[in-house]
Amino acid sequence: MFLPKTHNTPKSPVRRKFDMGGDTKAEMLQKVKPQYTMLKAGDAAVFDMRILHAGLANQLEGGANRYLMAVTFRNTNAKESLGHKPNLRPGYAGQFTLG
Repeated sequence: MFLPKTHNTPKSPVRRKFDMGGDTKAEMLQKVKPQYTMLKAGDAAVFDMRILHAGLANQLEGGANRYLMAVTFRNTNAKESLGHKPNLRPGYAGQFTLG
Protein backbone atom coordinates (compact mmCIF):
# COMPACT_ATOMS: atom_id res chain seq x y z
CA MET A 1 0.00 0.00 0.00
CA PHE A 2 1.32 3.42 -0.94
CA LEU A 3 0.09 6.85 0.16
CA PRO A 4 0.43 9.21 -2.83
CA LYS A 5 1.99 12.66 -2.46
CA THR A 6 3.65 11.80 0.86
CA HIS A 7 7.25 12.06 -0.31
CA ASN A 8 9.30 13.59 2.48
CA THR A 9 10.14 16.91 0.85
CA PRO A 10 9.65 20.50 2.03
CA LYS A 11 7.05 20.95 -0.72
CA SER A 12 4.83 18.12 0.55
CA PRO A 13 2.13 19.57 2.82
CA VAL A 14 0.53 16.12 3.02
CA ARG A 15 3.71 14.60 4.45
CA ARG A 16 4.19 17.50 6.88
CA LYS A 17 0.76 16.75 8.36
CA PHE A 18 1.80 13.13 8.88
CA ASP A 19 5.09 14.08 10.50
CA MET A 20 3.36 16.47 12.92
CA GLY A 21 1.63 13.50 14.53
CA GLY A 22 -1.43 13.54 16.77
CA ASP A 23 -4.74 14.76 15.38
CA THR A 24 -3.05 16.27 12.32
CA LYS A 25 -1.60 12.88 11.38
CA ALA A 26 -4.92 11.12 11.93
CA GLU A 27 -6.70 13.74 9.79
CA MET A 28 -4.20 13.27 6.98
CA LEU A 29 -4.55 9.47 7.08
CA GLN A 30 -8.34 9.81 6.84
CA LYS A 31 -8.12 12.03 3.75
CA VAL A 32 -5.38 10.41 1.68
CA LYS A 33 -6.50 7.71 -0.76
CA PRO A 34 -4.16 4.70 -0.54
CA GLN A 35 -3.00 2.96 -3.70
CA TYR A 36 -2.68 -0.80 -3.54
CA THR A 37 -0.39 -3.08 -5.49
CA MET A 38 -1.48 -6.59 -6.28
CA LEU A 39 1.86 -8.31 -6.49
CA LYS A 40 2.15 -12.00 -7.26
CA ALA A 41 5.00 -14.34 -6.39
CA GLY A 42 8.10 -13.12 -8.22
CA ASP A 43 6.75 -9.58 -8.84
CA ALA A 44 8.70 -6.51 -7.76
CA ALA A 45 7.65 -3.03 -6.69
CA VAL A 46 10.03 -0.19 -7.52
CA PHE A 47 9.31 3.07 -5.71
CA ASP A 48 10.86 6.07 -4.01
CA MET A 49 11.31 4.88 -0.43
CA ARG A 50 10.45 8.36 0.89
CA ILE A 51 6.79 7.78 0.08
CA LEU A 52 4.76 6.46 3.01
CA HIS A 53 4.18 2.77 2.39
CA ALA A 54 3.21 -0.38 4.25
CA GLY A 55 2.77 -4.08 3.71
CA LEU A 56 -0.68 -5.56 4.19
CA ALA A 57 -1.86 -8.81 5.70
CA ASN A 58 -0.90 -12.00 3.91
CA GLN A 59 -4.02 -13.19 2.08
CA LEU A 60 -3.09 -16.89 1.91
CA GLU A 61 -5.12 -19.09 4.22
CA GLY A 62 -2.89 -19.97 7.14
CA GLY A 63 -0.38 -17.33 6.03
CA ALA A 64 3.00 -17.93 4.47
CA ASN A 65 6.51 -16.57 4.73
CA ARG A 66 7.18 -13.42 2.74
CA TYR A 67 10.75 -12.71 1.80
CA LEU A 68 11.91 -9.20 1.10
CA MET A 69 14.93 -7.91 -0.75
CA ALA A 70 15.45 -4.16 -0.53
CA VAL A 71 17.90 -2.48 -2.87
CA THR A 72 18.62 1.23 -2.58
CA PHE A 73 20.67 3.55 -4.74
CA ARG A 74 22.05 6.94 -3.87
CA ASN A 75 24.00 9.49 -5.84
CA THR A 76 27.48 9.62 -4.31
CA ASN A 77 27.33 13.44 -4.45
CA ALA A 78 24.11 13.58 -2.39
CA LYS A 79 24.76 14.90 1.11
CA GLU A 80 21.29 15.37 2.63
CA SER A 81 20.04 13.07 5.35
CA LEU A 82 18.35 9.85 4.29
CA GLY A 83 15.83 10.21 7.08
CA HIS A 84 16.65 6.73 8.37
CA LYS A 85 19.62 4.68 9.49
CA PRO A 86 21.44 2.80 6.71
CA ASN A 87 21.00 -0.96 6.80
CA LEU A 88 24.22 -1.94 5.03
CA ARG A 89 26.56 -4.17 7.01
CA PRO A 90 29.65 -2.12 7.86
CA GLY A 91 32.01 -4.58 6.14
CA TYR A 92 30.33 -3.94 2.78
CA ALA A 93 30.45 -0.13 2.94
CA GLY A 94 32.38 1.32 -0.01
CA GLN A 95 33.01 -2.11 -1.54
CA PHE A 96 30.62 -2.00 -4.49
CA THR A 97 29.57 0.49 -7.17
CA LEU A 98 27.39 0.41 -10.27
CA GLY A 99 30.17 1.94 -12.36
